[in-house]
Amino acid sequence: MDNKIKKINIALTNRCNLKCIMCDIWKEKPKIDLPLSNINNILNSQFLDSNTDIAFTGGEPFMHGQLSKITDFVLKKFPLSLKTISTNGTHTAKILEYLNEFNKTLPKGFSIHISLDGIALYNAQRGGSPENIFDTIKTVKKQFPATTLKIKFTITPLNYPDLLPTYRFSKKENLDFRIKIVECAENYTNKLESKDFPFSNSSKKQIVKDLLKIYNDKLTTDRTNALFIKNTMMFLLGKTRPHFCKVPKERIFVMPNGDVYSCIHSNKIGNLNENPLDTIWNSKKAAAIREEKEEQCNKCVAYHGITY
Repeated sequence: MDNKIKKINIALTNRCNLKCIMCDIWKEKPKIDLPLSNINNILNSQFLDSNTDIAFTGGEPFMHGQLSKITDFVLKKFPLSLKTISTNGTHTAKILEYLNEFNKTLPKGFSIHISLDGIALYNAQRGGSPENIFDTIKTVKKQFPATTLKIKFTITPLNYPDLLPTYRFSKKENLDFRIKIVECAENYTNKLESKDFPFSNSSKKQIVKDLLKIYNDKLTTDRTNALFIKNTMMFLLGKTRPHFCKVPKERIFVMPNGDVYSCIHSNKIGNLNENPLDTIWNSKKAAAIREEKEEQCNKCVAYHGITY
């Protein structure tokens, strides 16, 4: 098989200290931490690209009790591959401890993605106060200035008025700013309850208006992100065209219980507790999903599902 795995998203745990309205991971029981043995299963695959991009997410990855051991294991096996940790940014002490341990060995291009879904409306969407996140940003920038921090803003029917204020905050702090439209991911963030996130026509118009300002601002600095924003605007306007999606051909998403997906909007292709990743990646289930996506798709607008 010629298809190589170029990107790996690993949900290390379903533990989370927040109660976000658009996600039910925090409600899941039992609480599960992905074991080191499954990381070993992944990294031993002959189908990994030599420059595989590995991202840790959750739940909240800094609540995984063996995050340090897992990171050390990945860095020793693939020293250039760990590119991202996505966090809610509230575990300031743990983040600082992590960076103190690994800042000299983390590869070039590594970044911490912090979910900040608003300034005034953060509490309504995620619970708690954004002040803790502000403290994390301030302290990391002071103690580890070489660490790249990025802000992620999930747009929902509740928090969209906070889009521009959050972007302005990010720009003021010299932080990269990423957006995504909220989605119901029944295999990931919404396993317990299928949810609908309806945007009114007026809210769509306002979001597009605000995104256009961000788009024009980013055209000169980050054309890839600007293109994603443009596609998001087209999605909101109902003008999305089916596109060839290469995600199932080059990416896997691993859940805390070992389930493996090549697209989180399709059925799982296997489980690491039952089979080696090579067997899963080369299975009939995986091949069928790759073949399905070749017929073009417009099921989602997300970083894991758009082709540039």
